[in-house]
Amino acid sequence: METLGYVSIIVLNLGWWIQVRHVAKTRRATGISVLFLFTVLFSFTALQIYTLQVGNRVYIVGNSIGMAGVAALLFLVLRYRDRE
Repeated sequence: METLGYVSIIVLNLGWWIQVRHVAKTRRATGISVLFLFTVLFSFTALQIYTLQVGNRVYIVGNSIGMAGVAALLFLVLRYRDRE
């Protein structure tokens, strides 16, 4: 079951990286909410703190991937939003 957890959490977080690739390629961040990204990043961070406390490896990996993806997307959105 742990393998299913890893596969599921990676697929779930793949969406962030698809969006990162799109924004990096187009250099456009139209319609992406900065407030939403800050909210998601805060949530991932808080959940990661909890997950580290309980020691759930699947969620530690998943939250790390998600946090990195959201942080990368937030960086790109802040970088390219003034160009529009």
